[in-house]
Parts: sequence; structure tokens; C-alpha cells
Amino acid sequence: MSNPNDDAKTGQTKDAQDPAGTCSLKKSKIQLVPVRYGLVETLSAKEHTKLPFETHSKPLGIRLLRDGWLYILVDTDSQWILHEYRVEAGKITKLLWQDAEVNSDERTNSIGDANLVFERCDVIYCSYSELQWTAKKCSQVIGSDKDRLRFTQKVNLSSFDATNGGKDLLTSKQASEVIAECSEQLGTPNNDVEYKPYEWEHKSLFKETDFTAINSSVLAEYQEDHLYLVLNDDIGVLRDLASYQGLVAKSLEDWQSDEQQYQKYVEGCYIETQLQISPEKVDALAAMLGNEKFSNELNSSQKESVVAWIQEYDDKYHDFSRPSVGKKYRLMEQALGLEKMEKYKDLIHDIQEQFANDLYGVPVWKIWNGSNGKQGIKGVINQAEMESFLKQEREKLAYWDERLNAISQDRIELFPRFYSAAWYFDSTTDSQLEELLAAEYSCIQDICWNDTASQLVAEKLEEMPWVATYRALFTKSAVEYDKLTEAIGKKINEAKLIAKYQKDLAEINAIGVSLNNIINEQLGSHESIQTNGTLSSYSQLIDSTFIPANTIGLTNTIDTFFQKISYVQEFNPHEVLRSYTGAAWLGVLKAYRNSDITLGFASEEELHKFNSLTKQATKIRNENTSLKNTMRQVWAEHRKKGRTGQPDLYELKESHKANQLELSKLETKIHSSISPLGDGPEKAGFYIKGLTEAQKLDVKVLASDYRSIKSVNVLNSLKVWDGLGAMIAGFAVYNAISIYNRQLSASTQNINYTLLFKETTTALSAIFGFVQGVREGYDKAALNNVSHSKSKLLYGATLGRWSATLGSIAYFFGLSASATKTYQSGLLLSEAIKKGDIASSLKYGTDVMAETTMTLVNGAGFVRATKVGWAVMNTDKAARAAIWAMNSDRLLSIGLRVNMIGLIVSAVQLGVTAGYNYFSLSDYMQWFKDSSWGDTPKNNSLGISNEKLAKISSKPTMSIKQLPLGNALLLTMPGITINELDDAGIEIAVYWLEDQQRNNWRPWTEAAGQQWVCLSSLNEALEIGIPIFSREANAHHGIGIELRYLPTPDSTSKSVVRYQTTSLNRLGLLNEVSMLKAKNIIQDNLLPLTTDQLKLQGV
Repeated sequence: MSNPNDDAKTGQTKDAQDPAGTCSLKKSKIQLVPVRYGLVETLSAKEHTKLPFETHSKPLGIRLLRDGWLYILVDTDSQWILHEYRVEAGKITKLLWQDAEVNSDERTNSIGDANLVFERCDVIYCSYSELQWTAKKCSQVIGSDKDRLRFTQKVNLSSFDATNGGKDLLTSKQASEVIAECSEQLGTPNNDVEYKPYEWEHKSLFKETDFTAINSSVLAEYQEDHLYLVLNDDIGVLRDLASYQGLVAKSLEDWQSDEQQYQKYVEGCYIETQLQISPEKVDALAAMLGNEKFSNELNSSQKESVVAWIQEYDDKYHDFSRPSVGKKYRLMEQALGLEKMEKYKDLIHDIQEQFANDLYGVPVWKIWNGSNGKQGIKGVINQAEMESFLKQEREKLAYWDERLNAISQDRIELFPRFYSAAWYFDSTTDSQLEELLAAEYSCIQDICWNDTASQLVAEKLEEMPWVATYRALFTKSAVEYDKLTEAIGKKINEAKLIAKYQKDLAEINAIGVSLNNIINEQLGSHESIQTNGTLSSYSQLIDSTFIPANTIGLTNTIDTFFQKISYVQEFNPHEVLRSYTGAAWLGVLKAYRNSDITLGFASEEELHKFNSLTKQATKIRNENTSLKNTMRQVWAEHRKKGRTGQPDLYELKESHKANQLELSKLETKIHSSISPLGDGPEKAGFYIKGLTEAQKLDVKVLASDYRSIKSVNVLNSLKVWDGLGAMIAGFAVYNAISIYNRQLSASTQNINYTLLFKETTTALSAIFGFVQGVREGYDKAALNNVSHSKSKLLYGATLGRWSATLGSIAYFFGLSASATKTYQSGLLLSEAIKKGDIASSLKYGTDVMAETTMTLVNGAGFVRATKVGWAVMNTDKAARAAIWAMNSDRLLSIGLRVNMIGLIVSAVQLGVTAGYNYFSLSDYMQWFKDSSWGDTPKNNSLGISNEKLAKISSKPTMSIKQLPLGNALLLTMPGITINELDDAGIEIAVYWLEDQQRNNWRPWTEAAGQQWVCLSSLNEALEIGIPIFSREANAHHGIGIELRYLPTPDSTSKSVVRYQTTSLNRLGLLNEVSMLKAKNIIQDNLLPLTTDQLKLQGV
């Protein structure tokens, strides 16, 4: 007697709505309706059946079958019977075979009823196939239990639940709910980024179908006794995933191919970085403000706290309450600590102010700032529009990036399943071998699309290295496959042991020959691939797909190898070979297959000869280094003594030249020894023989391609004029203090005494002028409030005395300041005229006229006030009070006239300065204005825009700087590192000023080439320097340099910059000049700048 649970599991139930109805799944036979596992948009089958695997990019669900063939094996009377069906439009259309033997490779005629009806107690072995099995493949699974279990899908028809189905089996109710073509609710894309439903399919197969159309294939007698058989279709899933990746990649390509859109994004991203503060920018601003210790004394967390405060200040720039700014400031104080905060408080505020000036510009009303009126980045761009665009585009890119990563994860996890699923391709026939290679490439195409994917694929290949090397090996029978892969694994391990224990590498030759004999005997498909052009092309495509995975592990090791060669350290090829993956080793061993080309490894004798070459080269290089150091020392001693001309270096140069000639010959031999194509008795690593000259050229070309003021409080009693004087005095004092702080924080030699004198006299003139005004106001008020003649005489005399004294002092300092400013403006005007800079000429011309006027006015005021004072002091002492009182009005008149003229001149000057600052943009600011997001976009191409920006940001600079061992002339190249110097194509011409009066400049490039020292590290912007000795600096020598360089690697023409100074005492940046002021410029003095000229100090 059965229990209710057993009855339910075996179908012994009645419909609850109709107890008298027919019982489902009760008959001894059941009909199967085949469907497949496939990718769907949203309708996952996870809740209805146990999935063979899970995916992340799209759910795994139930789909109608693709066109192809269906094979089912059933054990009937101890004999395995193969059923072969043709599948078209998702349905079974023909029964092509039903027997225990298959004699022909093609079967096209229908032989019976095309319905899948089996005993419910059967255990079937089923397989979906893209192509028809050959007789050999049919026999393989008919005759081998091991092959059936490994390559086909085992389904137990008695193991199901009438309600919940079973493994790979669905009830009719489940199928109606889960088959995507019948039940999936398809939506429409929410935006123009998302794809249409099933747009990602390899072939467009999805078509909405009514479930009754599918169910109609069920015979009448099995309407209550049928199940849906879900078949594995791993190749179909992999094809769809590859197609999906290609679709996303195409979206990215289309997005990038829209040049205007792409340029707006690239330029917008760059502009955005300039609108944000960063630790690196904080360091740069600190250095620009004259403090280079700041960046070294603060750790990363302290700098981040500074960045956080400045960024918060910027974010709340227009919010005057901004409590969050104060909070960030207190956090910064805690992070820096009391000592560092006290030390760098002013500098941090200056950095914040400078950053704000860069972004927002300098307001016109900040008249104490020489840059008042200057526009900021935000003032010349359309920031809101740019940020909206960037947000929109980043959403697109984020979506595509997320899709690519999810698809890549699925493909990497699933691609090994291709090789077990594709077992049915018969590689003994060229037609099916071509189908196999095409299918494999379709499933793995671009799987190594980035380094992360390549690394993950490499890890998978390490478990099955033969996949990347030997085509169609997985189509062998289970026994043959296991035997062959075991033999391959042993040979790989033998090769690895040779590399690990540094045995004779020549033993690898024997391993390669042995392995390829095995492959030749058991894998005939390789002969077909080598002789058939189409097959060979597909094979090469598969090889190229796996190359990133096979070589990614070698990159660091090869870099180490070339570094050792560069530093002439002994090379041990085992170091490189140890990093070989299994797949990489098979690539090496496979080379022995070719009868015309021989691959071998260096013997111990060849390695010994190679190491002998490197030792000789090391010895010569050490001698050359010693010779160059000696030449540097001779030059240093020569220059320290203040001598001109060149020292006697003839013998040293000849020795160096002879060594270089010998070294060149040795390096040619070493290069030949390292190259697999090189000839000669010395060898390192492996070599290839038998290539034609054309083949060698192809290999070399391929290798080359691959390496690829503080406010002032004014008393209410003071007048407007006095308030203006107080403001001017305050601004002047503020500027003077700022200049003093910056100058005195620098080294002694870096102090600009002219600048200090100008700011000091300006401040003192303003102070005394203000005090005079205050005193005048007080004395005049007192004079007006008294009536007694003695009192009037007293205050009148006081007024006159103070006006003369304070006025004379104010006029004197004003005269000194304006005279200095006139001189400086004259120099700048002269330079602007020489450059042909009209805007600068107008600005500095106005400055000259204004300062000249102020010089004359202050001079006249000083003379008249002094004259009155002198006359009074030469009179009788008793009469002086009366004379002071009599001349007080005259003195006030002089002061009033001087102040009025000064005010008018200053107003004109400030207006011109503000206008100049506003309209005269730097090249850097002009780039922002001309960019896609600028106020006046020039619509330049991205290449032109990039080159313009590179000319600004990568422009070399020259400076004289104080180093621990003394002063040095420094050349900084922001665009390259020391590693890139030799390939950068930089040319330099150096001229040394010997006689300033006669303007006698001597070509000095070759001499400088013997003295340059590299001061930057490997990954820093290139910085090289030449020492400057005190005798040279004091002897009025100078230096002029012309540089020619490519702003970007893609630039077609070189940019030229020139720097010149006639004073080696003045620290700081050298001024750029349009032409060198040297009368003996020669073309031969322009020479390449290479690492051979540098002493690699600290690199």
C-alpha cells in the first residue's frame, strides 16, 4: 500500500478541482519536449530548477532550442540505442536515426515519428549539438561509458516531482511560467544607454511565442504525461556572452569615435581636476609660494586634512556662514598638531587664497594685489553645463564598465566549459575542424580585454595549458584525452624543474622533441591546420586571443632582465624561465615541431661566453664612468678657479672615445647573443635558427610593435580722505609684510633686495602720508576751535611743523618707491616691446608714465616742503612759531596738490592694471577659454587642443636653485622621465657668457654635456643640473640655453624655448626670451640631450 507522499512524487494524484479527473504523469511512458538553458533578460529559472551554473551579466533561464541536432542515448535490452533528431525553429522536425550503430557521417532522411517518447524508468544521455555528428563521434559515445558520462547530459526520467519537476526536467506548469519566449515581460530601455531586449544575442533568436504553440507538439495521449527536458547549451551561452561584450565594446567605440563628444569629455575631465584641490596641488602651490619644506614635513594624512579644509572652503565659497568650514579647520589643526600648525598656518592660508584666486580670479577691489581684475578658471568656462555633461557621460561609462566587468566575469568562469561541450566536433575532417575553430574563436574572442581579465584567464589556463597551444585536443576520446594531457603535464613539469634547479637548458631541446613526437602521433589535426590557409588563420586568431594571458606573467621578469643588462649585471636566463606558465612553456616546446626552424637553448659553454662578454662590457663601462667623473672633476676645479675657456681634457676624451668604440662592438655582440635571431658563439636564453631574412625582418617588426589685508580700523572722527590714506597705508604695509615673509623665508642668496626696497619705501611713504593727514586733521580742528591769538599761533605752528616734517619724509619715501617702480616698469616695457606683446607694452607703458609722474610729483613736493622747512630753521628761534603758522597753509596746499595728482595717477594706473589683468590671459587661462567648455571655444581638434595644453603644462623650465652643496642651474622637463629621455628627441644648445661688456658668448653644449647631473628619480619629471661656483657667479658670467622638444609623442614638429640670464647670483626661474642675445650663435652647437651625458646621481 503506497503512502500519499510517494503517490505525489510519482504522479498518483488527482486534480483538487476535479477529483474524478485524469491523473497526470501516471503512464509508463512520457513524452519529452526539449528546451535549453540560455541567457534571458530577467526571467531566471533559479527558483524552478537547479541550474548548471549561474551568471552575473544576464540571468540563466529557459529558452527554446537553437537550430541544430539533438542526440539521446537509451539503454535498451543491454544495448545503447542512439536517437538523432533535427531541431528547427525551436522544435523537433525529424527523426534521422535510431539504432545501435551509425555507418555514415551524414543522415538526412526522416525514418520515423519525430517525438521524444521514452519509458518513465529510463535513464537517458542527451546532448544538443550545433552540427550533425559524424559516425566516428556517434560510435564514441555509444561504445564508451566514460565518454557518455563525461560528454553528455545524464537525466533520470524516474527522478522527478509531479509538482516541482526534477533535475533538468520541468512540468508543463513550470515550463509555462519560465520559458522566456512565452512568459517574460519585456520592458523598454529607460534611456539611450540601455540596450533593447535580446539585442545582445549572437544570432537574433528571441521571438515571443504563445505557450500553446509549444505545447501543441505534445501528442494527445501524453497531454497529462509529458515533461520539458532542459538541455545544456554552453556554447550558445558563450556565443551570446561574447556577442554581448562586443555590443558593449561597440557602444564604447561609437562613443569615442564621436570626436566632438569625446573631446568635450576629455577636456571636461581635465578642467575638473584643475577645479579640485589635491595633495599634489597643495605641494605645488607651497613650492610656488617659496616653501619647499612643507611637502616633506607633512605626512599624507596631514596633507589630506589640509586638502579637506581647502576643498570645503571652496565648496562653501559663496556661503558666508559655512560652519562646516570651521569644523574642517579644527580637524586640520588636530591633524597637524600645535607646532606644525603654528609653523605653517600663514602658508596654508596663502595656499587657500592662491587656490581661490586660480579658480575665481582676483576681484578688482583688491587693489593691493597686483593681479586684481585677473580672471579665474571658473570665470572663463561654462562650469554648470560642463558638470551636467560629465555627470551624464559618466553614467554611460559607468553602465558600460559595469556591464563589461560582469560579462568578463561570466566569460572567464565559463570559457573552460567550451572545451568539454565541443567534444562532438570531429577534428579528423577539415569541414568540422573549421567549424570547431570558428566556434572556439567566437566564444573566446577578446576575452583578455584588459590586464585583470588576462590574469584571470592565465590562472584558468594554468589548469589546462594545452588549450592555448594545441587545437582540437579536447575532441579526443576521454581515454586519449587523459593520456595525452597527462603526458603534456609531465613534459611541462620537466621543463620547469630544469629552470628551477638551473640545469643545462639544452635538456629542454630533448623535452621539446619528445613532446612533439607524441603530439604528431596522436593529434593529426595540427598537420591540417598548418597546410590549410583558412584553418591556419583561425588558429592564429585563437593564439592571438590567448597571448595576453600567456605573457602577462613574464612582463615584470623581462623588465628585470633588461634592467640587469642595462646595469651590466650577470644575466641568468633561469630567472625568466621560472616565470613561464604552463601555456607559455608549451608555446616554447611547440617550436620544435617545425622541420625548417630550429629552436634551442644556450649551452653552458655559450652562456659562459655570453657572461664573458658582459663582464668585458662592465669593465669598459666602469672605466668610462671613472673617466667621465674625472672630466667632471677637472671641469669643476677649472671653473672654481674662475677660469674661462676649456681645461685640457684631450687624453681623457681620447680614452673615452676608444672605450666607446670597443663598447659599441661588445654591445652589438651582446645584443646578438640576447636576440633569438642572432648568430655567433655566444648565447643567452633561447635561439631560433632556420628563419629566412624576410621572416627575421617580420619578427623584428612585430617585436618592435609589441614593446611597445587685513582690514584697518578707522576712527569715526577721521575724514574720508584720511580713511582712504589709512586704506592705502594698510595695503602697502600688508604687501610689504607679505614680501618680507616670502623673501626672508628663502635662502640669503635668493633675497631680492630691489623688491624689498621698493615695498619698504612704498609702505613708509603711505604710513607717513597717513600720519600727516591724521595730524593735519587734528591740528586744523584744534585751530578752528580756538580763538586766542596765542593758541592760534601755537596750533598753526604745530600744523606747519608737522606738515613739513611728515610731508618731507612721505615725499622722500614716495620718491624712492616711484623711482624704483619706474625703473622696473621700464625694463618690463623694453622686454614686452622686444617680444612684440602689444597688451603688455600698453600695460607697462602706462606703468612707466604713471610712476614717472609720481616720481616728479613726489620730487616736487619733497623739494618744496624741504625748502619751507629750511627757510624756517634759518630764521630767528623766537620768530619760528609765527613763520611755521604762516607757512602751514602753503604746506597743506603742497600736500593737497601732491595727493590729488597722486590719487588721479593711481586711479588711472589701477584701472589700466585691472583691465590688463582681466583681458590679458596667460596661455594656460587662454586654453581654458578656447576649450570646448570655454566662453569662446575655438573648436580645435582634440589633437591640437592636447598639443596646446602640452606646450603649456609640459614646457621645460630653467632655474637657479640653492642645493645642499651649493647653487646649481636646473633644467626641468615635466613631460618626460629619465627612462624616456633617450627616445624623446630633445636637442639642446648651451652658451656661456665669458665677457659681459663685449657680449662674448662661447658655445658650451659639449662642455655642459660633461657636467650634467640627474637629480630626479626614475618615475619623477626629469630634472638635471649643472653646479654654479661662487667665482663664476661673482665674475658676471651668464648662460643661455635653447631647447627643442616634442610637446607630445605624437607631435609632428618640435617646440623651441630659450632661456637666458646674465647674472648667476639671482636665484629663481630664468626668464624666457624670444631670441638669445649672443652674437656667435652656431648650428653645430645644437646637440641631442641623452642619458649618456648625465651623471645618474640618485637614480
